[in-house]
Amino acid sequence: MAYKIPFINFEIGAIKNIDKSQPQRTKVAERIVLRQQIREREDIGKWRSALLVAESANNPDRTALIKIYKDVDLDGHITGIIGSIKNKIKAKPFMIINSKGELDEDKTKLFEKEWYFKFIDFIIEAPFWGYSLVQLGNIKDDGFPEIELIPREYVVPEKELVKKDLFIGRSVSDTQNAFFYNESPLKDWFIFIGEKKDLGLFNKATPHAISKKNLFAEMWEYAELFGMPIRKGHTDIKDPERRKQMETMLQNMGSAAWGVFDKDDKIDFIETKGGDATKTFIQPVKLSNEEISKAFAGQVATFDEKSFVGSAEVQERIFNELIIAFMRNAKFIINNQLIPRMVRHRMIPFGFSFKWKAEELLSIKDKAEIITNFAKVGFEIAPDTVTEETGIKVEGFVAPAQPPTGKIGSVMPEVANLYRDFL
Repeated sequence: MAYKIPFINFEIGAIKNIDKSQPQRTKVAERIVLRQQIREREDIGKWRSALLVAESANNPDRTALIKIYKDVDLDGHITGIIGSIKNKIKAKPFMIINSKGELDEDKTKLFEKEWYFKFIDFIIEAPFWGYSLVQLGNIKDDGFPEIELIPREYVVPEKELVKKDLFIGRSVSDTQNAFFYNESPLKDWFIFIGEKKDLGLFNKATPHAISKKNLFAEMWEYAELFGMPIRKGHTDIKDPERRKQMETMLQNMGSAAWGVFDKDDKIDFIETKGGDATKTFIQPVKLSNEEISKAFAGQVATFDEKSFVGSAEVQERIFNELIIAFMRNAKFIINNQLIPRMVRHRMIPFGFSFKWKAEELLSIKDKAEIITNFAKVGFEIAPDTVTEETGIKVEGFVAPAQPPTGKIGSVMPEVANLYRDFL
């Protein structure tokens, strides 16, 4: 591809950009000291404590909060929502356009690589975690195949730095203990996505996700205790041999509770009145999922339940609006941060920008309705246009059948005359 020399209106044809390594001193991901964080049971108290530290005015630190977020990220409902958003957006076609707004196929192909879709993942994840700090990595074939995310627990967005070690402490502010990603020479190799003080949507979901996880553990204990009948064996408890045989037999019968009792022994299971497992466990779980859906998407039904046709259309519209918002955010980040860095590294010339092909997100139904309305008022529409816009192959148009003319009457009198003699 041709390369246009920056700042002068001169282009060298047939000279391609060469590969370029990221300077070693700017490779933060390789230079931080990675520490294993212990997984433990989280609770609301730990979340509140971590929140206080993260919101500190002088020395904010999100290490403990991100540790809790990692636990929240394991929630199946949350994983499903984020996965749906990612799949929807990554399936949308895009293009790179020149300063005249024209498609440039060669530049577009530079983005049709795995690294671009990883970058889209980082963009989508940022509103949930609060931020994403992306290290671009070495340049190869005019792309960033080694693009990666800096572990969020090492990043202090408020101070625009990355801690070299988690054990340094909260008051880190010098180059001996931190990397400043918004200063030279690092800033050309890093992209910060998000707002400095945004704690992310996971902060709203944490109390629901933690409570739900703990509720699940209690639900399985309940099911193990009351879901299967206890097996009771009667034998001569004073005879060690017979007692051993009974214990072995009961133990080999399955995983349900069992016991060997003397004739005078007694065991009772006492449940609270109205102890319905559905009300006790399932309904709170559903409520938590609904609250998470509202926090993430502004609605419930798209992710939680079946809907009637009318409400489904409303839910689809709301979900599309959410997707449009994510796509618009991705467009801003690519045009304002990614492409300028690619220009600086001489990967593409100045003047190109990113654009989604279908930013209006018209559904096939919407497009078909527009085409139908044009046809009704007399416009001729080429079959190729219909195929391109709807994805449905059209060979041509067939004139609609004319409705029957004349007055429509009832045939019942004639039928009555035919059967009059039999009645």
